Amino acid sequence: KEDWVKLNLTIKDLSNLPLFIDDTANLSIQDIRSKIKKIIFEQKQVGLIIIDYLQLMQHSKSTTENRVQELSQITRSLKNLAREFKVPLIALSQLSRSVESRMTKRPILSDLRDSGSIEQDA
Repeated sequence: KEDWVKLNLTIKDLSNLPLFIDDTANLSIQDIRSKIKKIIFEQKQVGLIIIDYLQLMQHSKSTTENRVQELSQITRSLKNLAREFKVPLIALSQLSRSVESRMTKRPILSDLRDSGSIEQDA
């Protein structure tokens, strides 16, 4: 019973926070930048940005057919966005299946799918 009381209080506290969820598919960096600017204009600040997930994003200027290079451009742009708005940014990423073949199932950086630039920009 005590846990339910704590849970209800936490839900009440969280429901008063300004939380924005945008589930638009195939967002580009420019789309995200525009949405952040709009929120900052309305709310005066952004506390945290979470991207779910990185491999679903598109780079607006991408003319390359190489997905690894495109993800490299995306991660670099996300890092620049975080700096530009001075806000922490968490980008979730898909894992490769290699983690399943190890005894220890704990993922490591190299398990990130198309990971070269993700590791570098993290």
